[in-house]
Amino acid sequence: MSKEIKINIEALEEALENLRNASATFETYSTEFIGKARNCMDGFQSDFTEEMSWLLKNMSDTEAPQLLENIEEFINETEILKQGFQDADNGIAEQFK
Repeated sequence: MSKEIKINIEALEEALENLRNASATFETYSTEFIGKARNCMDGFQSDFTEEMSWLLKNMSDTEAPQLLENIEEFINETEILKQGFQDADNGIAEQFK
C-alpha cells in the first residue's frame, strides 16, 4: 500500500532562502574578512600581529571554498527537486479538471 507524501513547498522555499543567506554570509567571511584583517595588520611590528597574521594566513587555506561549492550544489539540486514536486502537483491537478 502506498503512503501519502506531503511536501510543504513554502517551508522548503523558506529553508532554501535561509540556506542561501547563510551561505552568502559565510562566503563573505571566508574570503573578504581574512584578506581585510591581514591587510590591516600590515606595517605593525609586534609578536602579536605576526602571530595573528600567520593564523589568518592559515585560515585562508581552509576547505571553505569546497564547502561553499557543496552548499551551492545542494541548493541547486533542492531547487530542481522542488520544481519537480510542483510540476507533478500541477500535472495531477490538471488531470482532475
